[in-house]
Amino acid sequence: MRFRPFVQVDSPPQKTTKNVDFSSDVSEINSKKYRPRALQVAAVSAVLIILFALISLLLESEPTNAEDKKDVSKLLKQAKLEYKPVHWLVQKQTVNEINTVNEYSINDKSEWPEYLKVEPNKNSPLAKNPRYEDIDIVILYKSTVFGGRADNSFLRSDFKTYVCNITNDKDPSNGHEDSPGKPLLKDVKVLLTADTNLMEYAHGYVYHGPDVPYGRELSEGSKEGKRVRIYHTMESPALTSVSLTLESVAQQFQLLMSYHFKSDIFLPYVGRGTLRLLVDRPILVPFHEKNSEYPLAWIGSNCNAQNGRQAYLGALFKHIPTHSYGGCLNTIRKSVPRGGESMLKIISQYKFYIVMENSNCEDYITEKLGSAIISSTVPVVFSINGSLPNYDRYLPEHSYINAFDFPSAKHLAEYLLKVSQNETLYNSYLWYKFEAMKSNKRKEQIWKDDILKRYLYKETRNHWCRAASSIFNFLYYNSNKTLHADNSCQRSRIMTDFI
Repeated sequence: MRFRPFVQVDSPPQKTTKNVDFSSDVSEINSKKYRPRALQVAAVSAVLIILFALISLLLESEPTNAEDKKDVSKLLKQAKLEYKPVHWLVQKQTVNEINTVNEYSINDKSEWPEYLKVEPNKNSPLAKNPRYEDIDIVILYKSTVFGGRADNSFLRSDFKTYVCNITNDKDPSNGHEDSPGKPLLKDVKVLLTADTNLMEYAHGYVYHGPDVPYGRELSEGSKEGKRVRIYHTMESPALTSVSLTLESVAQQFQLLMSYHFKSDIFLPYVGRGTLRLLVDRPILVPFHEKNSEYPLAWIGSNCNAQNGRQAYLGALFKHIPTHSYGGCLNTIRKSVPRGGESMLKIISQYKFYIVMENSNCEDYITEKLGSAIISSTVPVVFSINGSLPNYDRYLPEHSYINAFDFPSAKHLAEYLLKVSQNETLYNSYLWYKFEAMKSNKRKEQIWKDDILKRYLYKETRNHWCRAASSIFNFLYYNSNKTLHADNSCQRSRIMTDFI
């Protein structure tokens, strides 16, 4: 709306002063002869002022619907956009244009673009099965999962359906539950299936990285329209058979679904719920009740880690009493139940728990860290230069011990023994728990300022809804994005340099 010219309608009109020869008889001017004329002039002046104000208000009032469209068209033209009536799909927009056209919402699903519509013929499996009724987006888990059928080992059924809100990825504030923004599409029905008979209707194909045949070019056959390939992995790139360290492999995929913070669909091993236990869960076993004879524990099953972890730990255990469970370097001749409170109860008896990964790659941090967090023990990690992987993205300052900071396994062992014998020093690594116990206000302050700000959080409650959102955005905005090689993993047996 244009700015209205300033009109002073609230102030009384200024009286017009007639030039008067004060030497004349003043009583003549104020006589009854001149009063009617003065009143007439004042009345006419007041009417004119009121009329002028009304005309100004009418001329400068809000535009009609037609004028409104002209204004919007002009605004969008400046943003190099074309005005169209509000449809189910919003106008294509850049990040800087979000606030300009964000009022456009989704109303009519009939306006779905032809290349995105799911319109099965009456003889198709999609039309015949009533369970697939009114599906909007189809995600096909196309590959096996560690050699087994995806509907057995991963989906746990032949299909799943979700009702999702699709967010606009062009808006940097959208995409996760902390800042959901305004949904681009509401109540979208998503089908996740491993039924390859529905391949021609799929908007996205999910491939489990370790199961894709090495060196083979992917092909889904000849189909109309654009489709999205999603690389799904929870494994280290250094250990994946179809490794994203190869550019030729990476460029066959458009979206990444993994623990990596740069993933389009983020699947962390250690999620926000686990991190919240840093402040919500009290110390399970106090210092003086923990195992003082064997302060260190490890549970390992991968005995051939790419980074030489087993050789390093073998040297470490020579200098510090350790209870090692599992199939690798077992020192206690016991196994521990995998997962559940029973395992965590055992870990909580120790002062330190080894959470070193089998390879040192960007963001590759697994459930081992979660076990240390839940059991209220101090994690011992191996992070090269504090960044591969970066535990500071998960943990508050001074809450873990990094073996990389010590010149040898022996030096690390000596420090662990020193800390294990000093209650004040040991408890300093659990400072956030002691502080959180002081008050709820202090707890929330630590959570927000010391943990959540470090965690580049973009989880969603349902990662398949997030996958549907990423697929839709990729197709609607006609993206040409492909994945790129991940060469962050450090060389083989790097930990042996620190023995």
